[in-house]
Parts: sequence; structure tokens; C-alpha cells
Amino acid sequence: MTAGEAELSDGLEIAIGQALQSERCVRALSVAGVPSVRDLLSRVIWNFLVLSQSNGVSIGDIEGSKAATLPLTVDGCSMLVTLVRGLDGCIRCVSVLPVDGGQFVHGADNAIYGQWDALLAATPSGKWTVVPGHAGEIIPGRLDDHVERLRAIARGEPRGPVQIDFDVSMACPSACSFCFSAPYRSTRQSGRLMDGQLMLTLIRKWADEQVRVVRFDGGGDPLTHPQLPAAISLCAKKGIRTAILTAGDLLLESLLSPLIDARTYLRISLNAATDDTRWQLHGQRNIRSPITSIVGVVRELVRRREAEFGSDAACVMPLGATSMIHPDNAGETADIAKLARDAGFDHISFRVILGADHKVNFSREQLDVLQAQFTEIRHTIASADFQVFLPTRDLTDTGYIPSDFFKKCRTATHRAVVEVGSQPSRAAVVPCGRYRGEGYRAEDPHRPRVMFGELDASTTITDLHAQPHSGRLLATFPAACGDCIDRSANVMLERIAEQLNDDPSTQFHPFRTLGATEGYGHA
Repeated sequence: MTAGEAELSDGLEIAIGQALQSERCVRALSVAGVPSVRDLLSRVIWNFLVLSQSNGVSIGDIEGSKAATLPLTVDGCSMLVTLVRGLDGCIRCVSVLPVDGGQFVHGADNAIYGQWDALLAATPSGKWTVVPGHAGEIIPGRLDDHVERLRAIARGEPRGPVQIDFDVSMACPSACSFCFSAPYRSTRQSGRLMDGQLMLTLIRKWADEQVRVVRFDGGGDPLTHPQLPAAISLCAKKGIRTAILTAGDLLLESLLSPLIDARTYLRISLNAATDDTRWQLHGQRNIRSPITSIVGVVRELVRRREAEFGSDAACVMPLGATSMIHPDNAGETADIAKLARDAGFDHISFRVILGADHKVNFSREQLDVLQAQFTEIRHTIASADFQVFLPTRDLTDTGYIPSDFFKKCRTATHRAVVEVGSQPSRAAVVPCGRYRGEGYRAEDPHRPRVMFGELDASTTITDLHAQPHSGRLLATFPAACGDCIDRSANVMLERIAEQLNDDPSTQFHPFRTLGATEGYGHA
């Protein structure tokens, strides 16, 4: 073996070690009966590389054998390596297929959050294609859960949603100038909180329906619901991952233990670096929720999280922030990023305010300031330990025409939105975040509600989605929508579904394209 070969062998050893960090790779090896022993795999693959020169050559007959495909990136070169255990019990590498245009990303879903901007779809026959996507559409869930649900649907098996966005409250201590939910929340002055028993009953039913993630969202701020700790604890007991999206006004240290016990992904709106700007944007003129108070609780959460989970804290229980880009906070963008980093957040996403009703305009001076601060963030604030996602779209973008990008709205049934219904004892299922409030707002005989229906203790989401009315409503999307807040999710789900319809055995691997930059798809 030459010195060059020895160097490549070391690279192969590292690449295999990285691949074996991925649950999907280990599972594929197990199904194929291939031991996940690094030195054995390295030797088998290395022998094949030396013999075949790794030019996409395929040798051996895998008929009657079980195959496993490993996505590897060795010294910057990506490849799909197919291993089989033959009828004689021997393990052979039967093909190495070069993959151009990027590198595979391995690891647990939360651990590789923000590191991939596409999926490499690979078939057993050796074909591959790149599917657009990013982890922002999945966190805190698992990619495999979404893929396997779509695989089951491709087989014709009726399945419910993977994720529920659960709006348990229509109350909020903030009054943000850009809040999309304020108009419909104001249509009722009472009955803004979902009945606690109904909330817990629904979670139990969703566990039976194999829901994998419940995100407590809004609507209002979920922290206004007194039974939220009980709800996240029940989710954890039932094996459902949880997330809480909050403005942080009501984040108290008394809530931290339930969050840590449930390993809840907490995401806080951090729209300012100073109290004056926060109060201006959030419509607060009192000292109820100063930045120092919110950040102080976050620091305590970070301390307890690390004490509980050690070096795996960010993977086990990620902590994120979002920040809406507005003319009033344009000059604080870099300071907001620094504040998030110093508080201990794992990532922050700067986002564009969408929708014609909330359109904002920036002066030339403000745009120049923002670009300078984006540069500062990239070069001096963002790091491997603190990810920052910056907008890839125009800062005054009012939305997309969804039918230009996808043909079928899959998020409406794949990631269901459930909110407070016509009364607290009922929960309404609406198509997506764009139609939030349709189940909650006051009755209007001149404007029919756009929703699938209401849930009670005896009705399931799967039942509602199967009704003829729901099928007719789904058929109107995306043409009926003037814009779409779930465009990237729908594009990713549609491309995955297309690949599975062509070949149900297709596997999907996180992939970082060569042209990927900060903030892809997140804002």
C-alpha cells in the first residue's frame, strides 16, 4: 500500500465513523445483516476501491442478498457505497457510486440542525437526485419520521399527521405591530384558553395516532395557559417530542424543570436588544418583561440544561430564538445576535415580516446598516456553536404564489394546525398557519370558515381529514392561496413524495450542497 493509499484509508476510516453516527445508516446495516464494525467495513470498502478505482463500477451479484447503502464523504469526495451479506455469509462491497455537488451530513437530527440544505435521494438501483429541504421544517422532530410517514402514504396506507401545531391559547401579553393573529384574536373577549381536559385528551389520542411532535404555538402565547406544564409532561410520557414558541414575557424559572424533564425545544422571539425597542415593537409601555429578565431566565435554563445533559445539551434539548427584521430594530441586528449568543442560545433566525397587511419598508440607509450588520454577524458572531440564519429573500417580500412552486399542499395534513375552537371545549383543525383563526373567530354568515372541522373527545384528526368536505377543501390548495408561509416545507414534502412514488425503497440522506451559505431557507 502506498503512502497515498494509506492517507485515503485514514480518510475512509473517518468517513465511516461519521456515517455510523447516523441512525438511518446503522439501521440500514442492521437490516442487511452487516455488522457495524468500523475496521471490517473499512477493509471491505477499501479492497473494493483498490480493485475498481471507484469509478462507479458495480461488481458482484446481489440477487438473493440483503443490501445496505452507506453515504460517505471521503476527503471531500462523496459516494454511495453498497454493501451486501451474501448467502454464503460473506460481506462484500458491490458498488461505489460517485455523488457530485456536495457532502453528506451525518449525526442525530438536532445535532446537524442548520448544516444541510438538501436531501440526497438514493434508490437501490443506484440512481440519485438532490431534493431541496432544510432542518428548520423538522426541528425538534426526526427526518425519518416524516419520510416514513410519506412512504406509508405512497403504499396506500391511511396515516395521520406527523406534527401538530397546537394553539392552546389566544391570549398574549404582547401586542406586536406585525402580529398576524391580533385581528382574529380580538373578535372574542372571553373563552380564549382551550379547556385543559380537552387539551390533555387530544394529546393522548394523538399519541395513539402516532403523532411524533407537538409544537405549542399561537395564536396567543402558549405560556398563558396554566396547564401547559402538564401538557408537555404528558407528551413526554407518551413519547411525543415538544416545542414551545413564545415571546418570553411569561417565561419564569418555575417553568424550567418541566421543560428540562420533557426535553422541550424552546424558541423565543428576541426582536430587540434594548427595552425601549422591545416595548415599541411589542406594544408594551410597562416594565413587565424587560430584556434583562427574559435573558436571565434563559441563562438559568442553559445552566440547568448543561447540568442535566452535559455536552449533549444542545442536541438533546435545543434552544433557539427568532428575530423579526423591522425598521425599528434594524440598527440593533448585530446586538440582538450577540445577546442571543451570550445568553446561551444555540441558534437564532432573523426573519422577514410577511404579508401585505404587515408590509414594512426600509430606507436606503437602513438597508445599508442591515447589510453591514449581516456582515459583522457572519464574520464575528456566528460560529459552529452558535448558528445564525439570515434572510435569503427580499426584506419587504410580501409572500410567494404557492402554485408556482408545488402542486399539492401536503403540510395541511402532514403538519396539522389545531387551535381553540368556537368554544373552549372544542378544538378547530385549520389547513395551515395562514388560516389560523378560522376556527376561533366570531361567526360571520357572510364569510364561511376555512377549516376541516372541530375536535372533541370522540373525534380524531384522521377522521376529519377523511371527510368529503376536507377532500374538497384540500383540492382547492394551493391555487386558492394568495401566498404561502409553508412553501419550503411543501416543496420538500412534495419532492420526497415524488421520489417515493417512483421507487418506495428510496432513502434520503442529509446533504450540504457546494453553494450553501448561511441562512438557507430559514427566513
